Formats: sequence, C-alpha cells, structure tokens
Amino acid sequence: MSGGGSLLQDASGFRSIPYYAGIIAMAQWCRQPVFIYAQGIGPIRQRRFYPLIRSTFRRAAYISVRDEGSAKLLAELGIARDRIELVADPVLTLQPAPSQEIDAIVASHNLAAPFVAVSVRHWRNNRFLAEVAAALDRLAERGYAVVLLPLHPPNDVRACQTVQRLMRRRKQTVLLDSPLTPPQWLGLIGRAALVIGVRLHALVFAAAQHVPMVGISYDPKIDHFLRQLGDAPVGTTETVSTAALVEAALRKLEAGEEERRRLAALVTPLRELAWRPAQAIVDHFRVNRTPSTMTP
Repeated sequence: MSGGGSLLQDASGFRSIPYYAGIIAMAQWCRQPVFIYAQGIGPIRQRRFYPLIRSTFRRAAYISVRDEGSAKLLAELGIARDRIELVADPVLTLQPAPSQEIDAIVASHNLAAPFVAVSVRHWRNNRFLAEVAAALDRLAERGYAVVLLPLHPPNDVRACQTVQRLMRRRKQTVLLDSPLTPPQWLGLIGRAALVIGVRLHALVFAAAQHVPMVGISYDPKIDHFLRQLGDAPVGTTETVSTAALVEAALRKLEAGEEERRRLAALVTPLRELAWRPAQAIVDHFRVNRTPSTMTP
C-alpha cells in the first residue's frame, strides 16, 4: 500500500518521487499487487518524472486519490480516469482519544476556553508568520486564548515559537509542545472554537470534529481539501494579510454553531468515502486469493 499523504510531488525536493515510485516498482517486480491509498498527487514540476509515475500507476491493482486535482493530474499523465477512485483523506476515519484524556491535557496546560488552535510550519521566507502573529494579537484582544499546536515536531515547535515571540499578548498564548498522539490532537482540536491552519491535517482534524477553520495555503492540497468543504484559503503563505486573516476568523467564530452544522453535513459523506480504499483492498483479495494472479 502506497499512501496516504502527498508522496509523489517534487515541491519538497527531487528525491521524493523516485523514492516512493521506486518502492512501488520494486513491489511490482516482485509480482506483488500495489494499492495507491488515498494519495495526494503533485505538484510535479519536472516532466522527467512523468514516465516513471505513468508506468508504475498503470500496473497498480487499485488507485485512489483524495482530491479531484490529483485525479485530474493522473489522467493528464495517461492513467485511465475510470481506474482512479476519488475518495477522502483517511484521517477523517480517525476517532478522538477518550474525553478524560483530553480533560487531562487541557488541565495540565491550563488551557482557557474559548481558545483558537493554530498550526503553523516553516515555509520559504516565513513572512506569513508575522501576519499570523499580528492576527492572533487581534483575536486575543477580543478575549480568545491562543493555543499553538506543533503537529510535526521539532520543526513546527520552532515555527510556533517564532509566532509566539512576535506576539504582543504572549500571556494569552500556550505552546503545546508535549508529544501527543493523533487521536489526542483530534480530541484537543475538537475543544477549540476555531482552527487556523497551515498544516493540512490541522484542517482535516478540525473538519472531522466539525470545528470552524481558516486555512492558509502553501500547497494545492490545502486548496483541494477546503474546496471539498465549500471553502477556500484566506490566502497563501506569500499573500495572506493580518486584516484578511482576522476578518475570516471573526466571520467563522460568529457563525459558530451554524458553521459546525454545515461542516457536519459535508463531512459525513466524506468520511464514508475515506473508508473506500480499505474496502476495495479487502474486495481485491476476496477475488484474487494470491498475488500471482495479477498481470505485471
């Protein structure tokens, strides 16, 4: 199984595509069936990778992608569209940690409600971190506590520290640098009044818990996911402004329960789609009892 996440892309470097496509190719050389599990494909800026992706994906036993943009890109590379199943991010199937675990995390960090959960990362020149910090000061002035969530330590810890250092109202800010499990992150985000996210999975966690969110895009996968929710990023890491971020945050906070109901209605069918790859793999092995039945 290859996935999930954005593995076949060259935005983070030229090694990712040959590494992950190479693993798929090795499995196929060993006559093992390969399942592309809810991947996000692209961006792919270097056309030299096209033949490798086309060759390995054409021989895959099953292909699923988590957004329409990925399906379109694979079709442009020469993969038959009827072989590509459009599903949803597998994280939507995750269950939060028990409530008592989340209560303990909230108590140990003295988290005050209502709080705004914020997930940032380093990206290029990091100009957007100053805009985020200024926006959080404005929200703190309105009585919201700020909880900074480093989902991918240690790099995200440093990004969160930068935001905290740039803020004037640091006393209303908590940097949650304790290691948490994904179910604990999910449960904690479920307690937030709003999530501001650069990290995709901060937004997916928010959606799974029906928490209003504001996304800042650094990669097309952010745009694709928010589009599934009838939303769009407030800006990119290059263009986002303090004013736009504050306006979007206050709009979502004011919508409150109405926004939660809207998300619940949209996420329910997406969660069902997120289970589709697992079911497809089970179905494959019910029909094909041995890997040797696969045509190489």
